[in-house]
Formats: sequence, structure tokens, C-alpha cells
Amino acid sequence: MKSWPKKYSRLFNPGGIYAILDQIKGIGGSSQLSKATTSYMALNLLHQAGGKTHSKMEVDAITHAAGFKKTELKKLHAPGFGVIICHK
Repeated sequence: MKSWPKKYSRLFNPGGIYAILDQIKGIGGSSQLSKATTSYMALNLLHQAGGKTHSKMEVDAITHAAGFKKTELKKLHAPGFGVIICHK
């Protein structure tokens, strides 16, 4: 996640959009089912892809350092999942 925006941001025109659809740390609901689903998905991500989840603030830092100016978070109905839209 950290290398992609920096490596490819120069390919985006001003006003271009980079959308990240992923599990976002800290946006899951507060119910037990939501917490269990989010935890299970995070464990699956770690096991299958060797990855980790990032918070909106972490994504902001990564994408801003790569040259994206503004980000928006759109929560999805699935617990812990969202789309972060980055504007060049």
C-alpha cells in the first residue's frame, strides 16, 4: 500500500482520482457482530496476503506524501470496509 501511491501518482493528471476499496481500520461498527466480522476479516487479510489494515489518517499521510491533495472516506455497509477517494 505504501509504495503504490508514491510510485504512480505522477501518472495522474491534475484532478485525477485514485480510489482505494479496502478494510479501513477504525470504521467498523460497535455491535459484537460488527467487531467479530472486522476482526475475522483482518485476520484473514494478514494470513492470506501478509498485509495489514490502515486507518484513514494513515492513508491520508501516505497519499498526501505521494502528491494527492484531498481524500474522502465513504463507508460501505459491510463492517470495516470503505472506499477512500484520493484527488490529485
